[in-house]
Parts: sequence; structure tokens; C-alpha cells
Amino acid sequence: KSILQVEITRKKVPRKDLMHFSRQLAVFIKAGIPILDALGAIHEEMGNKFFRSIVEDMMEQLRAGSTFAAAAAAHGEAFPAYFVGILRSAELTGRLDTVLIQLSEYIERDLEARRKVTSALAYPAVILAVSIVVVIVLVSFVLPRFVKFFESLDAELPLVTRILLAASTWLSANWYVLVSALLLGLLSAIAVNRTNRGRAARDAVLLKLPVFGDLIQHIVLERFCRILSAMMEAGVPLPSALAVTAD
Repeated sequence: KSILQVEITRKKVPRKDLMHFSRQLAVFIKAGIPILDALGAIHEEMGNKFFRSIVEDMMEQLRAGSTFAAAAAAHGEAFPAYFVGILRSAELTGRLDTVLIQLSEYIERDLEARRKVTSALAYPAVILAVSIVVVIVLVSFVLPRFVKFFESLDAELPLVTRILLAASTWLSANWYVLVSALLLGLLSAIAVNRTNRGRAARDAVLLKLPVFGDLIQHIVLERFCRILSAMMEAGVPLPSALAVTAD
């Protein structure tokens, strides 16, 4: 049990594995197989060892008299809040198999939406990364070789060219300052991201970014509508559904 708790704090179950789990469990329950037997069969076929240990713990809780939703609620690293909320409603209405199918379909749509967003952002991200590498190579290696050449011409260079060459020379001699500044900025961003005020400030900035701000807003609204729709369709009361969706 202590090993399981240590793993829980460090790992998360992939949404794809949760989708397959929901679909398989729904098929077993619809066929009239008791939930403990169904979980046992799924447990035997699981490839994800971490998820397997979670299902094993859930089976122990069910044998001890716990409900399926309560057993799932004890493992937030595998079952999101909306998932548990829908399960609780399904247990009250006796529609567990139907709701599990709905949850698997919801997760599938969510994965597809994430895939589309990732695909849309992949090309700009690659272009940005290549651009940064090209600029670093030019400033660090290419431009310093032209300094002596320009000095040999003994001509008055334009101001912009002189600034660029001076910056290149300084970066070549003090590259460790730039690396240290980048590391410090990264650590500061991580520290800020761990506080509520820091995350709120970060999100406020992200929403004001051109292009990306609108994209983020549409992603959040789309997810809000999908989660709320799934919970309402499963029979979860609106106040509870809104609270879980907000979380």
C-alpha cells in the first residue's frame, strides 16, 4: 500500500488507457457480469502496471463494501473529477454501463481535440525552434568571423551593423551569462506556476497574446461545454456539474 501511494504522487494514468478501461468495463457490465469479476478480467489483461495496481486497490475497496464511484474517487491520478461525478450519478440511476460508454466516447473526443490542437501548433513550434537555433548560430559563430573582416576595411559601418557585431562579440565571450539568465528565468517560471496567484497572472497574460489568446479561449470553452454536456447527459444536477466542470 505504501508503494502504491508513492507511485500515485508521481504518476498519472494516460487518458487513452482510461478510455479503453471504461469501454471494456461497460461491455462486461452490459453482459451481466458482476463488477468485481469484470474488474478482475480487465486487471489480468492490463499492460499499464500503474493502472493495474490502481484497479487492484479498487477491487480490495469493493470487497470491503465501498462503492465503485468511491473507489474511483480515491485515485485522482487515474479518474478525473468529472469522471467520478458522473459515476456517482450513474450508480444512483442504475445506468453504469450506458454512462461508461458515454465517458469512453467523451475521452475519445477529448483526445481527438488535443491531437488536432497539437497538430495545428506543431508547425509553428518547429519554425520557432529552428529560427532560434539559426539566430544563436549566426550570433555565436558566424558574425564573430566577420568582425576582423570589417575592421580590415577601415570603413564606417552603419549603426545597426555595429550594434549587432558588438552584441555578437559580447555573447561569444559571455555566453554563460545568457545561459544562466535563461535557467534563472525557467526556475522563476516554475516557482510562479506553483502558486495560485502566479497561475492566474500567467493565464491573464496568455489570454492577451495575439492569436494564441483566442486559441486558448476557444480550447477552454470547448472543453467546458463537453464536460458540462457529458455530466448533464448522465443526470448529474446542474450545480454539482458546474462545480466539477469549474475544477
